[in-house]
Amino acid sequence: MAGSGVEPGPHTGSGTEATNADLSAPQRASVLSNLDFSEIAKIQLPPASGIADYAIFDRDDARAVHGSQPSFTKSFEPERIRELIDVFVQATAPSVSASELKESTREIELAGKTFTISGPRGAQYPLEIATLHAKDGGEVYFVAPTATLLLLFQTAPGADVQYQSNEKQGVWTAVRSFAFALSEKGL
Repeated sequence: MAGSGVEPGPHTGSGTEATNADLSAPQRASVLSNLDFSEIAKIQLPPASGIADYAIFDRDDARAVHGSQPSFTKSFEPERIRELIDVFVQATAPSVSASELKESTREIELAGKTFTISGPRGAQYPLEIATLHAKDGGEVYFVAPTATLLLLFQTAPGADVQYQSNEKQGVWTAVRSFAFALSEKGL
């Protein structure tokens, strides 16, 4: 680094994963508006992945950044997205016990329906993914955060079941792949 004029920062890795999280809101909005989310989704979320729709939200203001369909994306109020973001913030807080997390995050209302939350702690999925099952048994959502975004995926018919299945496993794999691809872009 001598002579390069670059001071090593507190972050490790390629640098992009920390850079976008450290940007101001207007700078981040500019980066997000220039990113082709559709192209990333086309590669990471093939039709056979078991995902019907997806929406991407900024973790700072809980507003939609991109989605597969405007009607799906607009069906989520920022206040409810903020509640989902808080679920992940609590899950990663070292002072929150598993019982406290379970007590405060059992249900959430999204798009006019009540969902039961599974994860992000526990044996079902790793910390970075939560599953939401509609109480009426109709819909299943997968939710995953990145450093700056919250990703929400609606499962396609066949993967929208209350139990572990091969179809749900395919969705889980696609969700992780998509989240990783966005994280590699520094998001």
